[in-house]
Amino acid sequence: MFGKLFLAIDSAPLVLWILVNGIKSRSTMRRLPLWLVFFGLLLLGAAFVYDVLFVGLPYQDPTPALLADYQSGRERVYFLGWSGAAILVLGVIGGIARLVTRKRKGQ
Repeated sequence: MFGKLFLAIDSAPLVLWILVNGIKSRSTMRRLPLWLVFFGLLLLGAAFVYDVLFVGLPYQDPTPALLADYQSGRERVYFLGWSGAAILVLGVIGGIARLVTRKRKGQ
């Protein structure tokens, strides 16, 4: 639970800066879907590495404390993985929408 809270707190200044200043250049807007795809893949990779290195396989006969620790690690992996997948899908949809609108303007 606290991991989600800290992630939201860490990203809040960036979101606030974007809301206050806006995206001022067209090149930044053009590259936004690419950055979303990159960041989504980065989060998916981070979830995989965290799963392999820190969570791993479940214990054979775990104590309740070890089981709770394993479950909390799995929740973190699921959160990172699904967040990365959602951001990746948003980037792909944004890239497709950009391509469709760019082709319509050229006609």
